[in-house]
Order: sequence, then C-alpha cells, then structure tokens
Amino acid sequence: STSGVVDDVMADYVAGAVRRAESDGAAAVIIQLDTFGGAEAALLRIDASLHSKIPTIVWVGPPGAKAASAGTFITLSANLAYMAPSTNIGAASPVATGGGDIAATYGQTEADKVMNDAIATMRGIAQERHPDAVAWAVATVQSAQSYSAEEALAAHGINGIATSIDDVLSQADGQTVVTSAGPVVVHTKGASLVTVN
Repeated sequence: STSGVVDDVMADYVAGAVRRAESDGAAAVIIQLDTFGGAEAALLRIDASLHSKIPTIVWVGPPGAKAASAGTFITLSANLAYMAPSTNIGAASPVATGGGDIAATYGQTEADKVMNDAIATMRGIAQERHPDAVAWAVATVQSAQSYSAEEALAAHGINGIATSIDDVLSQADGQTVVTSAGPVVVHTKGASLVTVN
C-alpha cells in the first residue's frame, strides 16, 4: 500500500516489494496507490520496477483515493490497472518544485521542454500498456485533465473498476500480460495475500 508523495522512499518501497514478490515466486504484485503526485525521478524508478518478471498490478484505492500527477504515470505503468469507485486519475501536467508554474520560474522554453518530455514519457507508457488509450493518457499531461474511474475505464486507460483487493484478484485472474520474461497468464483467483510493510 503506497500513499503520500511519490519520492525516493516510495520508489525504494515499490522496488523492494517487487524484488521480494519475484524471489517468492508470487503470482503477481499489487500496488495499492493513493497519491497527489511527486518527483519525476521517483516515478521513473517506480515505472522501471513495474517492468518485472512477474505480473504487476496497480489498484487506485480505497474509494476516495487519487492517482494524480505522477500517480497517473505509475498507474499506467503496471501490466494491469484498476480503480476503486469514487477515485480519480490525471492532472498529470508537470509543475516546478513546490507546485509553481515552470514558465514563470524558469522561462517558456524550459516549460515547453519539460512538457514535451512528460508527454513523450506518457505516450511511451500508454503505447506499451494501454495502446487504445494513448490520446486519453496524453491529455492527462497536455491539458491537465482529471478523470473518474468510470471515465478512465471508458477510455481504456484502466482494465476495470474494483471495489477491493479481492475484487482486483478476481478480475485480474486469467488475463494475459507481457512481463520482462515474456507473456504470462495471471493466476490470482483465491491467491493468499502477503503484505509487504
């Protein structure tokens, strides 16, 4: 379960959890996410961790949780993405440290450069994991759009709406995903959960 700021602490936690799940031969690793966002370097480390030998799943939950800003990139980086009802995702436009406007702080050229880089990163993630939702995913960055779970599902940005981790396990079961070890069928139905603190 990861909530709070996307930073090096969160990136270390996710990397450690994925490594442990791999060494345990787990059926999958599920990251429960609730964040307003954070640092680009940390989200890129988390994206790398979610490219694992075992299936990776992000669940934006519980109800009321957010996958805002960097959380949007993380959600879409997993093999499978689910959101609880009454959650939202998006508003992924880059901002200066402390939430300031990049153009005002560093100039328009730098702002354009950062925006184009963020769009390219999002496009790459979406093309790999959610190819039917590339334009939608780019809009979360380019236009700072935010979406409900239902809107994200309608755009094919996520794989389903799940009310709980058990619901995630049930919906993910039988899906074929491409891990770093190649195509894998997810076997999560009735799996026992090991929580990594």
